[in-house]
Amino acid sequence: MEKPLVIIVSGPPGTGKTTLARTVAEAFSLPFFNKDSIKELLFDSLGWSDREWSKRLGGATYVLLWDIVERMLVARASFVVESNFTTALHSEQFIALRDRHAFVPFQINCTADGDVLYERFKERAESGERHPGHTDVDEHGRVRGNPAARAARPARHRR
Repeated sequence: MEKPLVIIVSGPPGTGKTTLARTVAEAFSLPFFNKDSIKELLFDSLGWSDREWSKRLGGATYVLLWDIVERMLVARASFVVESNFTTALHSEQFIALRDRHAFVPFQINCTADGDVLYERFKERAESGERHPGHTDVDEHGRVRGNPAARAARPARHRR
């Protein structure tokens, strides 16, 4: 049996990773999972209020996302997974999964200039199309001042 392909799409907010990941998943007829879709389901079922609650649900969302990823790997299924994965927070998890389940990782890291990221983030937040539970409107200043958003480093999943 061939190893499943896991297409990992990462990058900071506003780089187009969700759009790209959906397009790749559709082009190759692969299941698609992402952090924000799960988080929005949690907002809809548990409610939302402030930034602190959004952060708490964000942590729970990753627990669910990693569980989905592992279940897909147990089933030896190929898929696309998207989030703002970072080297510091997520590489060990991907390495541990690869140690338990043989798979072929293919990473796409989306980037953009910091000013472009800020403008996209602001436009998305003000458009009303993004779930209000993300509390993006309260985050405008953090994006521009965040050096990680300007020079986001991809999560590297090799040893």
